[in-house]
Amino acid sequence: MIESALQAVPVALAWTLAALLAGLVVAASVAAIRRDAGVAKAASAPDVSFLFHRGALIDATPAAQRLIDLAGRRGSDLDRLSRVLAIRFPDLHRQIGDVDAGTHEVVSVDGDSLAIIERRADRLRLTLTETSEGEERAPLDRHSLAALEDELETLREIARTTGHLLWRETARGEVVWVNQAYLEAAERHRPEEAQGWPLPRLLKADAPRARLSGSHGPGGWFDCERRDIGDGQLVCAVPADAAVAAEASLERLRQTMTRAFANVRTGIAVFDSHRRLTLFNPALVEITGLPAPFLAERPTSDAFFTALRDRKMVPEPRDFRTWLNRMTGTAETGDLAEKWHLPHGVTLRVTALPQEDGALTLLIDDITDDMTQMRRSRTALETGQAVLDRLDEAIAVFGPTGLLSTANAAYDTLWNAETSTQENPVRVQDAVDAWAAASIPTPAWDELRHTLDETGEREHFETTVQRVDGRPLMLRCTPLAGGSTLVVFSPVAAPRDVTPEAQDLVATEA
Repeated sequence: MIESALQAVPVALAWTLAALLAGLVVAASVAAIRRDAGVAKAASAPDVSFLFHRGALIDATPAAQRLIDLAGRRGSDLDRLSRVLAIRFPDLHRQIGDVDAGTHEVVSVDGDSLAIIERRADRLRLTLTETSEGEERAPLDRHSLAALEDELETLREIARTTGHLLWRETARGEVVWVNQAYLEAAERHRPEEAQGWPLPRLLKADAPRARLSGSHGPGGWFDCERRDIGDGQLVCAVPADAAVAAEASLERLRQTMTRAFANVRTGIAVFDSHRRLTLFNPALVEITGLPAPFLAERPTSDAFFTALRDRKMVPEPRDFRTWLNRMTGTAETGDLAEKWHLPHGVTLRVTALPQEDGALTLLIDDITDDMTQMRRSRTALETGQAVLDRLDEAIAVFGPTGLLSTANAAYDTLWNAETSTQENPVRVQDAVDAWAAASIPTPAWDELRHTLDETGEREHFETTVQRVDGRPLMLRCTPLAGGSTLVVFSPVAAPRDVTPEAQDLVATEA
């Protein structure tokens, strides 16, 4: 929802400006066609003339009445006329006020028209006339003119009904044309100034985002886009309150994440879609040694890794550029996890998590203590295994789940096993079956199975068994802490005579 609010603004600006610019082009075309078609008759056509008394229209020619009717009903009659003529005569309203008595002429910005101002006491006459008669033109194509007028009416309706603020202003920033939404906004926020002409400039649209002057509360934000047109500019302002609220929500989320990450021991670095650092936590400073002011300047991911390299906090690769591309190009290769064994004895675990929009999150853990403990544990295990292998007794340890966890060399030799190279651990029941198959049948094996199957408190079990080759063994089964079981096979000091059954089994195997 936040992303849609942020993405909708540029699209609305583009479509609205395109429609309005098209309308202005069509309006200019219609005006040109009308002017070209009627220029031959200009000498005989009546002038457009208005008569005002203290700003109120008291008389007008039919053409003048049609012209002023285009301005709507807001403001005084003189203000309405100034609004209609503002594009061609942008200073007309001020120039009328400057005329105290007599006659004054004003030329339109295109030089084709003339406004004659005559003031007599409280009465003012304004006459619009052409400055030249021109030359004969081709006859008017009524179908083309009708099509252009239809399109112009459609575009006028778009400008009237759109909720975006549209206005045209001169190079000096004076407003010379506005749409209905602009008029309504002026009445809400600047009611006193909205009654006359020219209307106030509601937005300082020099910046891409501006706020309505006079607005109160959190709203009133607009995204503005400008287009040069003639000697002025056309401005479209799209409501941006949703985008501003979304950005504020994102900022609050960022601050919340920053506070949450402050107590995390993992170093966190978040790069945006442009690969600039947007978020980091204190653990990153502590682990990497990079200065906080440097990180606060929002370095790029390349600059970040280069700074780590300068501090010897990355493994020195043969080709740093290739390595850097692999670290920062994980959006194409997926998640990446590495262990960095640094020259000064520090080991870091680095995880890169790319996002679909090109953003990148780095998680850096100092696992030096863990690696040291792991090495110590491995050394202890290897030492323990070496000690077990030096014993003459065959030893096997089964875990709580009934799987063989360790055995010594004497066990492998006694039972012809390869426990050190087996991929799948041996189950205790399979081991008992193998022991029984290589021994003289005895109820002791069933007792051993029963003892190993017990889940509650178990007792020490001890008995004597005899292999088929005649060797007697002392079998001891001892419960260990945590649910494990120790099984020991010890040679009997005084071997018994080989029984006839054992002799038969040996002869059979031979």
